[in-house]
Amino acid sequence: MDREEIKKLIIETIKEYNKSGVFTDRKTVDTPTDAYSIVNKKFVDDLILDDLLDVVITSVAQGQILYRGTTNWVNLVVGSSGKALTSGGVAANPSWEGMTTNGDVEYFSSGRARLPIGSAGEVLKVVSGLPDWTDAITFKNGTATRNGDTASGDQTIAHGLGITPKYVRITTWKTVDSNTEVSHSTGVYNGTTVSMIRSFHGPSLQQSGLSSTLMIMILDDTTSNCQEATISIDATNITLTWTKVGVPNANEIVMLWEAWG
Repeated sequence: MDREEIKKLIIETIKEYNKSGVFTDRKTVDTPTDAYSIVNKKFVDDLILDDLLDVVITSVAQGQILYRGTTNWVNLVVGSSGKALTSGGVAANPSWEGMTTNGDVEYFSSGRARLPIGSAGEVLKVVSGLPDWTDAITFKNGTATRNGDTASGDQTIAHGLGITPKYVRITTWKTVDSNTEVSHSTGVYNGTTVSMIRSFHGPSLQQSGLSSTLMIMILDDTTSNCQEATISIDATNITLTWTKVGVPNANEIVMLWEAWG
């Protein structure tokens, strides 16, 4: 009988004797020649965890974890300070996981994921369903034009933010008559509420007004001949839905747009 078979026999025999009550408190100091000894006490005392048949222990140290591997019980070495014990799922080993750099952020995306620390001044935002570092305030601006007599329809302006704007402002001008008449409007939109002011200045007509529905209103003379637009926004575009009213002239409408993310 080899050593491994002897170990197995000893372990099983000890289990049976423990169940039967043969061992008493006195047995802890018995000598190997005691009448009730089942094996040399020194051999039993020397048995340790890695003597068991299906346990493979290496580099034993405080803080290690015993877990079941593919074929044996094995020890997981101590993880670095601050790391957490993480399951690898079914048929996989556990491991120590955690951040490695001050300021990193841990999140879940089909498993544990790490977002490295951002740059100074950046803030954490959700972008496409995941956390990301972005500028505290993202700002884009540009210009656009439209012929004054263009038929009703949509005009899209790519804002370039990558997210739906929190705030949009559009300042619009049209020189109705090259000498004397100018039309202007300024509209702002916060994703819910529109506020717009407008004015028209000519030799025979000066007019101003406001709206809580229109983003743009450019008059040629009166509201009988004008271009007006409502607004909608998404993560890609500012969309202006224009309505041509009456017969405005073809002089160009110019726009300055601003978008905050």
